[in-house]
Amino acid sequence: MQELHARSGPPRRQLPDRLHVVGPGWHPLLLRLHERLLSLEPGYQIEDLKEKLGGVRIHVTAASAIALAEMRGVLTEAEKQSETIC
Repeated sequence: MQELHARSGPPRRQLPDRLHVVGPGWHPLLLRLHERLLSLEPGYQIEDLKEKLGGVRIHVTAASAIALAEMRGVLTEAEKQSETIC
């Protein structure tokens, strides 16, 4: 079981913190995705965000396996949408 700890170190790694690694055309999509992810898991963290094959690929972690399962569908949808933007 994963333990949760209060953060006192560096800021969270969430989508707004990582926008600089992808092109600006995807920023509006990713900011909308961020709001959806926050509603499912406020403490989610980005493990990887990158451009790949004309779209973005996003890998996240969450404290709750249930939230992570719900987030997978949202992430898949956003990744598919990203392929039509740039």
